[in-house]
Amino acid sequence: MILHHLLEQTRTPLLCHPAPTQPAQSKSQTVSTLRWAVRPDGIEGWRPPGPILAPLGPPWHAEIIAPKAEEAPTPTAEDAPNSSERVNNENEATESEPPIQNGQFEPLDTLPGEADADAPAKPAVDPPLPAESAKTVKAATEPAAQNSAAPPLPSIKPPRPLTQQLVNLRTRVRSVLKGYYRRTLNSREHDPWEVMHGMLAYGVHSRVRQGGPRGEPITSVGWLCYNKPCKDLTMLYVTPQGELRAKYGVGLQGHLGQLLAMLAQCRVSAEYPIHVGKSEFTIRDLIEAEKKTCYPKSELTFKLLALQYYLDLNDRWVNDQGVEWDFPRLIREELAQPIRGAACGGTHRLSSLSLTVKARVRRGEPLDGEYARAAEFVKKYHQYAFRLQNRDGSLSTAWFQGRGDESDVQRRIKTTGHILEWLCYSLSDEELRDQRTVRAVSYLANLMYSKYDTEWEVGPMCHAIHALLLYDERVFQPFDGEDYNVAYKPKRSTAGRSPPTPPRR
Repeated sequence: MILHHLLEQTRTPLLCHPAPTQPAQSKSQTVSTLRWAVRPDGIEGWRPPGPILAPLGPPWHAEIIAPKAEEAPTPTAEDAPNSSERVNNENEATESEPPIQNGQFEPLDTLPGEADADAPAKPAVDPPLPAESAKTVKAATEPAAQNSAAPPLPSIKPPRPLTQQLVNLRTRVRSVLKGYYRRTLNSREHDPWEVMHGMLAYGVHSRVRQGGPRGEPITSVGWLCYNKPCKDLTMLYVTPQGELRAKYGVGLQGHLGQLLAMLAQCRVSAEYPIHVGKSEFTIRDLIEAEKKTCYPKSELTFKLLALQYYLDLNDRWVNDQGVEWDFPRLIREELAQPIRGAACGGTHRLSSLSLTVKARVRRGEPLDGEYARAAEFVKKYHQYAFRLQNRDGSLSTAWFQGRGDESDVQRRIKTTGHILEWLCYSLSDEELRDQRTVRAVSYLANLMYSKYDTEWEVGPMCHAIHALLLYDERVFQPFDGEDYNVAYKPKRSTAGRSPPTPPRR
């Protein structure tokens, strides 16, 4: 197995399908008011500050600078993805007994953090993280002003050079990212839930084809925020009081706050416009809507995931029932909820807690109170996830229920992709180079490379792509030269940029 692993690292990746030629832009097309989102370089302060990004121009030509004890809520019928009983990849029912697959499942005695959620907080042991990039994005968007009064943090130390193993892994990861970028979703065959996950895969560079597989590509962020139909469904609506809301149910949001959480993970500005019919809003209006619907003893995972990015951690607000909320209360509510049985095995809950802790660290503020509890909770699950790791590098197919090594590739991409996505959000730079993490990334990249023609379920595939994208940004991109184009980003162009192609009515 060791020799096979070494030989696998030296294989020259070959894509299974050649890149289709890009249709020429018609000069007669009219100018649209649809705005293009731009993602700041780097994620969560993992990259040093750099030059300002340019807005996207015509389709895919832009000048881009390198970069509780309470039980979980019972799932309802609305958690199903659609009327044809497609399984919602974001919802898995809590089971009284963990599944056993051919004797391969081995439950462990204790689950970290579940039994000791009320234990005294311990100081965080993670090393401090680099400061978040302070640059702004002109024209298309202006990032939300966050932590303007944050104290300065120490300068970022340059990362250690890549080993030959990581150089080989970079080639494989980028081959996968480039290959899957061609597998674009379309608004005729995919519903808003699927397009929302397609948006997560490559962030603001994600595309959706208008009207069908051969339609013209446009940004997924713009398509959803302008409330364009996907499989004859729209995501947003306006209440009789004139307030913006996101729909919840079959083929739409699987969880309250999910759309806003996806936009936050794509780093879309709070000032980005939203159009619902003749009504005009911004993402900030959607933020206010999610703040009003924070309720005790309910699933707040995606609200925390979104609000930790868009708000200051010292903010307070009142919901529509007159109850006061703040981030310590959100964390406390989430820590009181179980990991087992939560959305996608609890990986989203762990991601929301991890990113909130990192936001606290970026401010240069101490990890005390609920923040310390969350940091310790996440740290225990790091150790637990690696305890359950399989010999081939895959992560447990039983989520955090115990050991699992099912042979179903759909199950494997779902569990390994989700868990690795959370690990890429929460591990330190050194831990991302740990052999256990490298083996997980290598396994996922090789699985997606060798099974390229597989009709993956959209949700798990997009989370797996996002996991590889995060690893590429944190581990590989710091070593890219100024003239290097990341495979899934548009090619740079020094020529003038034309307006984006308007969506077909």
